[in-house]
Amino acid sequence: MPPSAGNCITSVAFNPLDDKLYGGTPSGGKLCQIDLESGDTALIGSPPGVRYNHFTFYPGTSDLWALAGSEIIRVDIEIGNTTLVVKRPNLYLFPIAFGASGELHGLGGIPTTLELVDKTTGSLTMIGPVGVTGLSGLAIRSDIVGSVDGS
Repeated sequence: MPPSAGNCITSVAFNPLDDKLYGGTPSGGKLCQIDLESGDTALIGSPPGVRYNHFTFYPGTSDLWALAGSEIIRVDIEIGNTTLVVKRPNLYLFPIAFGASGELHGLGGIPTTLELVDKTTGSLTMIGPVGVTGLSGLAIRSDIVGSVDGS
C-alpha cells in the first residue's frame, strides 16, 4: 500500500544485509519497508512524536540511525521503536551518512559544509565547504576505505 496523502516518505536507506529498503515520514514518524519491485510499503511502526528527516545504516550492521529534528536516534527495523542517541538544540544538519569506519557525517550550514558529527555529544566539526548549495542528500561508500587515488 502506498503511503497516504500527507505522509510521503522523505527518508530512505537501503540495508545491504537484508537487501531491503526502509523509508520514513516526517509527519507521524511512520517507518515502512518498501518493496523494491512494486514500490508498495508495509508499515513497521510509528513511534509517537518522531519526525524522520534522514536515515543511514551503520556500516556492516542492520543498525538504522535517523536524524529527527534536533535528535539523532537509533531505529529498530523490526518493530519501529526508537532510542535516543543524542539531543542537541540547534542541530542544523540536513542529510547524514556513515563513513566506512563508523564516523558520522552530515551536511549543514549556509553555505553548505561537510561536518563530522560526534555521536556522543552531537558536536559538529567542520570538514569543509562542499562548493554547492541546495544539497538534500548525502551518500558515502562505506565498503571501502582509501584515498581519492584509490590507495
